[in-house]
Amino acid sequence: MSVINKKGILLYLIILLIHCISIYTNQTGLRMVSKLALMPVLMLYFFSIQKSGSNKSYTGLVLAGLLFSLLGDLFLTQTGQGYFLLGMVSFILTHICNGSNFLRIQSFRFQNPAPAVIALLVFVLATFFVFRLIQPELGSLQIPILIYMGIIGIMGILSTNLLLNTAIRSIVIRYFIPGAVFFIMSDSLLAMNSFHFHDPARWDIPVMLSYGIAQCFLVIGFGKLKRGF
Repeated sequence: MSVINKKGILLYLIILLIHCISIYTNQTGLRMVSKLALMPVLMLYFFSIQKSGSNKSYTGLVLAGLLFSLLGDLFLTQTGQGYFLLGMVSFILTHICNGSNFLRIQSFRFQNPAPAVIALLVFVLATFFVFRLIQPELGSLQIPILIYMGIIGIMGILSTNLLLNTAIRSIVIRYFIPGAVFFIMSDSLLAMNSFHFHDPARWDIPVMLSYGIAQCFLVIGFGKLKRGF
């Protein structure tokens, strides 16, 4: 466990790089293995971090979120609308886990909602652009996609709400907000490619790279909280 604790993030980034190379070189087997190895490595890394005194670790929800992400990765390696919906549900549960942790760290303050309001406006504009682009090809998936967008948007808004917690503001700025932004970016690119561009050769690497970076930022941020900064 000590090796994972010290080198876990480096190992994760190497696997992410290998995965991107496997996409570029069209190595199907390596692509599958490397994709499904990403979340287990992050889970082991986060589990290996030693707790710090009475500091809340949020371990259960973080690990649950990574597990749901692993399931989502697995479902999205399959074809068909049913697997796509299962993948979407899995990542909805991931966002609920992360959002719940953000809310536990810092409750929403209606008397000072400025960060969340700014995030909401940015998210609404981005969602409007993406949804208008893909809407003609969504068919029966319009409502599920809108629900998904709403949930990931709430997660992003709750990440900016953490700015109200001055004790962890540096962690929020360096890890939680970038993690949420990269997650939204990844899902937006995935949606646009799946329903509009239909060009995996061009978009699969940006999708996975932004997704991998998002998960990395979030886990490092939660890890710093678990260590007590």
